[in-house]
Amino acid sequence: MTKKFKQELAQDTSDAMQASARQIWQASLGAFARAQEEGGRMLASLAHDGPALPPDQDAASLMGGAAHDRLEHVFEERVARALAAIGVPSQAELAALREQVEQLRLQVAALSGGAVKPAKKVSAKKKAAPAGKQLK
Repeated sequence: MTKKFKQELAQDTSDAMQASARQIWQASLGAFARAQEEGGRMLASLAHDGPALPPDQDAASLMGGAAHDRLEHVFEERVARALAAIGVPSQAELAALREQVEQLRLQVAALSGGAVKPAKKVSAKKKAAPAGKQLK
């Protein structure tokens, strides 16, 4: 085989592969467009053909209590891990910190000879001040 023939063969093969890839790409775009068009109609049709839920039952209750509890537990664990990863303390850590602050407050009061007053309980949720007004 001559060098020129090999180059032409390689070029022809490359062109054929590009044409095939282009055709596959166009077919996949066409299939995606058709799925988008027909997907909504098919879903509506399947929902219409399926059995109706009893009036006293919702879709979430079909999962069953155990599966729902398992899913909720997994979700809570993942959220807790994500919060811990970014440095947000847990409720237990905050409670321990509050206890330490209270003990330190008592020690400072004892060392300064002042009367010990119990600390005010701070609500976990404070209401935001209206726009333009400041809290005292």
